[in-house]
Amino acid sequence: MGTISKALEMLNCFSRKRPEIGLSEFVRLTGRDKATVHRHLVELEQNGFLEQHPVTRAYRLGPAILRLTGVREATNPVRSILRPVVTGLAQETGELAHASLLQGQMLSPVFHFDPQMHGIKVNFDEAELLPLHATSSGLAVLAFAEERLRKEVLAANLDAFTPNTIVDPEKLTPLIASARRTGLSHLDRTY
Repeated sequence: MGTISKALEMLNCFSRKRPEIGLSEFVRLTGRDKATVHRHLVELEQNGFLEQHPVTRAYRLGPAILRLTGVREATNPVRSILRPVVTGLAQETGELAHASLLQGQMLSPVFHFDPQMHGIKVNFDEAELLPLHATSSGLAVLAFAEERLRKEVLAANLDAFTPNTIVDPEKLTPLIASARRTGLSHLDRTY
């Protein structure tokens, strides 16, 4: 992994649950030495991708992220196109619906809508990447993706996020085939 990749990978450590990250936590999260992590943080900050909280000195996403998000949506609209489709689907089914883009071997959520027609609230974080093998959405993608992607995912060392996460390719393969055959995928407490 190159220097740029290592620096950019650090941006994926942020989430709604972790909006600010200090130097020591970055060292722990990345498994890299403190000097290298600090150098990457300084460069990301100098380029506007991060900023430091003036009191805690923890890092948070910077204004360059907002600018690039605006450029992306203005030139290649995704959210504005998906918003009415996802909202309509959620209202029609009475369930949370979301649309995501494939990012490597993960799903990057773009937009979600929960009509909140039931007493159960689904927690969905658009800032969190979704693993293909551990989510119903991921199985649906694998069911209709190119064979190359399916093979790559099933050959990888799959993470168990909960005790119910299926990491055995021989157990995932029939679930993927079923999703392709029926158009439906279902996993329970796997992520």
